[in-house]
Amino acid sequence: MPRYAAFLRAVNVGRRRVKMDVLRNHMTAIGFENVQSYIASGNLIFDSSLRSLGKIERLIESHLEEELRFAVTAFVRTKRDVQTIAGNPHLVSEIGTVSVGLLKHVPSKETVQSLMSRANSKNMFEIDNREVYWRCLTSLLDSEFSNVDFEKVLQQEATFRKSTTVQAIATKLE
Repeated sequence: MPRYAAFLRAVNVGRRRVKMDVLRNHMTAIGFENVQSYIASGNLIFDSSLRSLGKIERLIESHLEEELRFAVTAFVRTKRDVQTIAGNPHLVSEIGTVSVGLLKHVPSKETVQSLMSRANSKNMFEIDNREVYWRCLTSLLDSEFSNVDFEKVLQQEATFRKSTTVQAIATKLE
């Protein structure tokens, strides 16, 4: 059975608090198997007989919105996708912090150009398929960029994870 990872946007941020055991139970309730969570920021690993990432995302989103009473955006990737992201050379840096932003859709060339024009000596970006690699040479909290800024430029929702989180999830998927 195929193995997947779901990265949930804005879970355990602000008032949108959910315990990981509750999320795991919801995932099991909608038919996913071998559900695991990784740290309390909405990272889930599971098996599913479903093959369509879009269907899996919509199933998670609709169920969680109904049960949790707030919208949750799910970014689902296959085991292979996560392993490819974790092995991407843009994710490795000995300088600064590298994060990966997960997107629903491949951004247009114009959108990519708009993001790249905002790069500077402290914030560098690379886009590969549905992922944005962000190397920040300052503290992420001190950066002039935020998730909201990325979403405005990219014209779609995104969720970011540090490189170490993505690499750990890739290992758990093995």
